Amino acid sequence: MIKAVEKSTDWISSMIVVKKPSGKLRVRIDPKPLSKALKRSHYPLRTIEDVLPDLNRARVFSVCDVKNGFWHVELEEESSYLTTFSTHMGRYRWLCMPMGISPAPEIFQRKLNQAMEGLPGVKIIADDILIVGEGDNDEAVTLDHDKNLRMLLDRCRKLNIKLNSEKLQLRLKEVPYTGHLLTSEGLKVDPGKVTAIKQMPRTTDVQGVQCFLGMVNYLAKFCSHATEICEPLRELTQKDSLWEWSERHEQAFNKIRDTIAQTPVLKYYNPTEQLVLQCDASESGLGAALMQGGQPIAYASRALTETDKGYAQIKKEQVVFGMERFHQFTYGRTGGSAVRSQASREHHDKASPQHIKKTTTHAHETPKLRGQSPI
Repeated sequence: MIKAVEKSTDWISSMIVVKKPSGKLRVRIDPKPLSKALKRSHYPLRTIEDVLPDLNRARVFSVCDVKNGFWHVELEEESSYLTTFSTHMGRYRWLCMPMGISPAPEIFQRKLNQAMEGLPGVKIIADDILIVGEGDNDEAVTLDHDKNLRMLLDRCRKLNIKLNSEKLQLRLKEVPYTGHLLTSEGLKVDPGKVTAIKQMPRTTDVQGVQCFLGMVNYLAKFCSHATEICEPLRELTQKDSLWEWSERHEQAFNKIRDTIAQTPVLKYYNPTEQLVLQCDASESGLGAALMQGGQPIAYASRALTETDKGYAQIKKEQVVFGMERFHQFTYGRTGGSAVRSQASREHHDKASPQHIKKTTTHAHETPKLRGQSPI
């Protein structure tokens, strides 16, 4: 894992020790000086949104992770000397990729994706591996899941990839995965995230508000009114805003916590069903809801800038926000699977050329009747 260094090197870093959530200690190098000099590969890192569209028929789940994932990547000798670090016992260099350096997550993700390429029913985010089972009945689901799991284990054995047995969750109807709860019915909020938000005390400074809003934003896909509810709290984070926690802020703080605790189950996207895109605007934000069969797939919202607030209501209500936010679902949809927007047909007729250009690649219809606003 590490090896003593006797000769002079161009780089030397300090050693730091961090405490893992389990309480164990982990040796790392101070990454800041070296990271500034290293070139990143800019390999795309997957998110939960990249995985969800493939879970429409998933009925059972298993989750495991790669044990000490970065250490599976061996360094060439030239690269190894770049990771030299000093200790009270002398200088050492890493023989495998250390944690903390800027290119590490992208290099590891690329290596792991290549190692698992072609495995059916296997999805990967960072070092978290999801195995799913599909089928029309319990027996078929179990057989499919177990087949996929065996293929994964065979691949890991062949490539000497070690999995963490302590974090294995096997053949469950619902399982926590990257801060969400995957179930056979759809996507749910991870109860742990809800508890953290509910138990968070009232903040006393701007940094605390920003931290709270960041936690809420991670779950915003479940909440149709997130932007509108959080508007008073966002005002406290503006550059020239004076800190004054009023009853208005207290109400917003409590309301968003209660709302997060009562979020709906989000349906997994089905490519064979028609999509309905609902979008509207309030005085403080834009909102969109993506639906299939009367069930939400995801919600999205954003605050209006001061420039946005100067537009007429019909300009605010553009479907562009919804189309761009749900681009992976709406792009190029045609025929029986066309997207419908609840913005008025008059809106499209009066739209600017820039707006028309942005929406021409997203097939959509504009019904005459309007539904409930998503924000």
